[in-house]
Amino acid sequence: MGDIATFAEAYPNITFRHYIQPSIPLASGLQMLDFTNNTNTWPMQAIGRDDGANAVAQGEGFMFAKMKEWHNSPELQAEYKLIGDYITHVSHEQHLKFKAERRHGVFMKNFEKKEDQEFIQ
Repeated sequence: MGDIATFAEAYPNITFRHYIQPSIPLASGLQMLDFTNNTNTWPMQAIGRDDGANAVAQGEGFMFAKMKEWHNSPELQAEYKLIGDYITHVSHEQHLKFKAERRHGVFMKNFEKKEDQEFIQ
């Protein structure tokens, strides 16, 4: 994570649009070898779809701004020793917000095109 933040900082004229990581833990260990769609791969696909839609809804550069926020804040650095810890926290919080908004129909207002709304659903 530190390398990504350093890379983005080294190239300030480049627009880094989205950084996406799983918002909740994925299967690991021997579970990764279980390719049963309904028990293992489908839930991971659903998480990936949600995380991708959430990243688009956040807007370009959202997570990179959060990386800068951590870098410029001694308070955040004291609370989250590593930038990856902070980004994981933000990712999880955004996931919870996204799920709540989706439940209440607020999320779809971020997508103007009907075909985008249908894709997300």
